Amino acid sequence: MPRLRPSTQATALAITLVVLGQAELWLLPSLDTELVRARTHLLPFAVLVPAALVLRTGAPLAAVLVAAGALVAQAIMVAPAMLLTQLAALLIAVYTVGAHGPLPRALAGLVAACTAPAALALRTDATVQETASIAVFATAPWLAGRVIARVRAYAARLEKLTAELERERERSAALAVAEERGHIARELHDILAHGLGVMTLQAGGARRMLRRDPDRAHAALVTIEDCGRQALAEVRRLLDTVDPGPGVGAAHAEHARGRAPQRLPVGAEGPPPGLVEVQRPQPSLADVGSWLRRTVVHSHPVSLHVEGDPRSLPPGLDLTAFRIVQEAVTNAHKHAPGAATSLRVRYSGDAVELEVANERGEPGPAGPPAGAGPPGRGRGLIGMRERVAMFGGSLETGPTDDGGFLVRARLPLEPAR
Repeated sequence: MPRLRPSTQATALAITLVVLGQAELWLLPSLDTELVRARTHLLPFAVLVPAALVLRTGAPLAAVLVAAGALVAQAIMVAPAMLLTQLAALLIAVYTVGAHGPLPRALAGLVAACTAPAALALRTDATVQETASIAVFATAPWLAGRVIARVRAYAARLEKLTAELERERERSAALAVAEERGHIARELHDILAHGLGVMTLQAGGARRMLRRDPDRAHAALVTIEDCGRQALAEVRRLLDTVDPGPGVGAAHAEHARGRAPQRLPVGAEGPPPGLVEVQRPQPSLADVGSWLRRTVVHSHPVSLHVEGDPRSLPPGLDLTAFRIVQEAVTNAHKHAPGAATSLRVRYSGDAVELEVANERGEPGPAGPPAGAGPPGRGRGLIGMRERVAMFGGSLETGPTDDGGFLVRARLPLEPAR
């Protein structure tokens, strides 16, 4: 159901009170005696006071001035009394000017509203206490309006702050993605440089042995072909990485261009030892065991389980698998100190699966137990997602039933394209 506009609501309220005021004026037998005698003269005031509420949305102070002025004129010219509908209209107008008007206008509206009961008190010889009680009665809705105005202003500031924090979180996440993609691009560049170096060495050797030993030359050419295929796949993946799409492209490209290609000076007669600079290969999944022995402390035990037959993986995928394990184990050690961690590597026919699970950590120095999962910003998880997505894999992360944390990644051996 569509919601009515505020001006329409104000008009409907004013019409309702006008109708009820006429019913009160002509139909209720309990009406004040003075008002009964002056019904005809009271009629325009019974319409004017509630009709002033039409102004409450656009000009709340004007609504109070019209209603209060009409009541003062009624008390002086007709009778020192007011209808219930007139009182209700005045209180609604006072509330509105308190809730929606700036403080100077709100105070002016309050003073104007108090003139109506003051005029009634003067005409009826009311005591000071009675006059004060009437003024307090008129002040109550004004105070309620001011409180609601403060609450609305606070809610608006809170909503604005929440939106700013959300935008900042999105910017931070985009920057983290750009940084991680740049890092991945540099690693793929290193892999590509290593592969091209191997191809250069093998090509030089094949050229020298082509006539003397055709079989060895053929084997070298096969190696060149394999390295070329892998290098081509890494180039495609590198292009996908440095062109992530709108939003983070500029920052990502800066990161991806952060390292210049390595030169491979090749001599005219082939590459003798030491002449070709071949970059050291990046770490691979086979290096996980030695990495754990070098870096993991005794207070944070990590058990390694390998299932299936280990096999040679494409260099980029091999490096990605190692980085995922490295990040997951490091996160477990950082966010759940002292907790036992298990690492499982599964080789299947079409994929390699990685699973890092840790138990609940020991209580932190500040009191509450250290969380098993990474913090809300999750830059490590962002990096893992980027690496897994690059190979068309899947990543599952989240808390376990025993309070620990689980990271499970599946990397297909043939990238999804």
